[in-house]
Amino acid sequence: MPTRYRLLCLALLVLVGAAAVEAAPATGTRSDLGRIATLRALTLLRPAPPHGSASTVRAKLAKPAGDPGAIAGTLSGLDPEGFYSATVTAWSADSTADRSSTGMAMVQPDGQYRIEGLEPGEYYVSATAKGYLPQYYKGAAVLSDAVPVTVGAGETAGGVDFALERMDAGSGSIAGVVRKDADGQGIPEVTVHAYSPDNPFIYGMAQTGRDGTYEMTGLYPGRYVLEVFANGYLPEYYRDAASPEEATRVEVVESGRVEGIDFGLAVGGSISGYVRHLDGTAVAGAWVQATFDWPREISADSVVTVAEGRSMPMRTDSWAVTDETGFYRIGGLATGNWRVQAQASTRWYYAYQWYPGTDKWEEAAPVAVTFEVETPGIDFGLNLPVMGSVISGRVTDREGNPLGEAWISVQSTATISRDKEDPAGSMETVPSAVAVWAYASTDKEGNYVVGELPAGEYLVAASAQVGWEYVQRWYRDAATVEEA
Repeated sequence: MPTRYRLLCLALLVLVGAAAVEAAPATGTRSDLGRIATLRALTLLRPAPPHGSASTVRAKLAKPAGDPGAIAGTLSGLDPEGFYSATVTAWSADSTADRSSTGMAMVQPDGQYRIEGLEPGEYYVSATAKGYLPQYYKGAAVLSDAVPVTVGAGETAGGVDFALERMDAGSGSIAGVVRKDADGQGIPEVTVHAYSPDNPFIYGMAQTGRDGTYEMTGLYPGRYVLEVFANGYLPEYYRDAASPEEATRVEVVESGRVEGIDFGLAVGGSISGYVRHLDGTAVAGAWVQATFDWPREISADSVVTVAEGRSMPMRTDSWAVTDETGFYRIGGLATGNWRVQAQASTRWYYAYQWYPGTDKWEEAAPVAVTFEVETPGIDFGLNLPVMGSVISGRVTDREGNPLGEAWISVQSTATISRDKEDPAGSMETVPSAVAVWAYASTDKEGNYVVGELPAGEYLVAASAQVGWEYVQRWYRDAATVEEA
């Protein structure tokens, strides 16, 4: 029996879309910066594996075993604004195990939350909300006092509750300048991140102005670790420290302003090239990402020496977006080998490629990068077809009455093959070179239009909810996809 694209296609496309949203660069708004800080906190809280552990990378690539479970509970003590901003985050208590997982959930107006899709194991859980002190389970202010939550396969760990306490808005601030190491010029649009070493969910963030100056306000009294991130430059802790543990703490007091917290950033190495269509025309707006190719003797949390004996925290990946000519340049890279991927999408189609021209990480060629040297010519050719075709029609019931708000799905066909020894036997399908899944809904007259499609053959389905009955038909008037 043919095995063509099913509803799994929808799930895959949703996941691709979600991944693209996660990867998109920050716009600099307060909510964006807060989300970045939450993700950064998860990185800082992850236990570091032993140096030189050869299993580090394999553990992160291993496929989790067992049915996923969930963590659920209640948040109390919040006002309406607090509920709107509240999130609960869970992360694996053991990053070196054969499986690790992270989950996050928003809190409902009644205070309930539920984090799903967690692989079996132990998790630390933290609750945060705007204007409230972050808290670890069980009622802990710091991670060392937190109680891990055990998640069983296919089970829900319930009763993981939090009672948050309001935190008065901080009145402390930190100010300084971020400059280029080479000439001392200020660097604009640099993200400066400060966090409490005891609880990285207590943080502040700021971006530098045109002259490289920044001021971070609203800080709660206490000690902070400061780090800076700038596209095209190597990251850095205050003062030239290679790790959070070695970074000089900055003490903030109530209503106090700490000045002169300055940074000097090195440009590192860079990779550049062009992303083009197969016909040679430029692909503007393509996303190009470089990922560090870890040697076996270095763990994924190592610090490396990048130049002149200077140690830096490792940035494991960096990115750039192509301009109107298809050109990109990724800077701020440490000396070593990197693997590079380009990806682009149209409305219904997504294409990606690892350098030099493969769809598999294992076959990607490492690109050698040297400190303060540009590696050019890392080019890509993406199969992005012309999206100029349209499918349209009308959906009616058996009496010819139009059906409004019916769901239309359009999916590309696949090459059908039969068993060579039994040409009349069962058929299977092989995905086509251009895989497309598109959708639309009908208007009140039952009409629909699905545009921006590449030329090719498609299977079209219409579905609607009629009373308690769900009805789906494939073109032409087929009950199943096999008959379409």
